[in-house]
Amino acid sequence: MKLINKIKGVFLIILGAAWIAFVYNFYTFRLEPPSLISKVVLGFILGAIMMINGMRIYRRK
Repeated sequence: MKLINKIKGVFLIILGAAWIAFVYNFYTFRLEPPSLISKVVLGFILGAIMMINGMRIYRRK
């Protein structure tokens, strides 16, 4: 059971980091005024939540 938790944790950490990178790059490369700031902030918050949950699951006994 420990190995499954470690795999899930690493998967969530990678997924959260990829989500943050995707959101950052998507809105950086679009040459529009930053009118969608709330969506960018929401994307960063969701990515951070995924990474934190991944760390919690990874450390689970």
